[in-house]
Amino acid sequence: MRNQNLLLVALTLVFTVALYADKPEKPGPCKADIEKFCKDVPRGEGRIMECLKKNEANLAAECKAKLEERKDERAAFRKACKEDAKKLCAEAAKGAQGVRACLKEKAAQASPACQAELAKIK
Repeated sequence: MRNQNLLLVALTLVFTVALYADKPEKPGPCKADIEKFCKDVPRGEGRIMECLKKNEANLAAECKAKLEERKDERAAFRKACKEDAKKLCAEAAKGAQGVRACLKEKAAQASPACQAELAKIK
């Protein structure tokens, strides 16, 4: 059960990076809020996301909307890829990057629903 929980956490983190990994010439809707509320928070392991959640009441409307959008995307990804991750990537490095990399590497073996969600990941 603990491994399944870790796997779900890892899958949840898969989309976290996309919140703040926008190209410099096209700042994301949370960039200003990250700089304002989370500038001293080290990146990785979902720390920026946690910081944004703690400051949710003070975030710009655009950032709040993006967080909600990402929440929906993570839920769809978890639903579509949960079984594939358990079956194909149980031994993958813990954390979102390891699971995502494993699923992308083994995409041909994944279910069609998971393949579709993987295709959405930049």
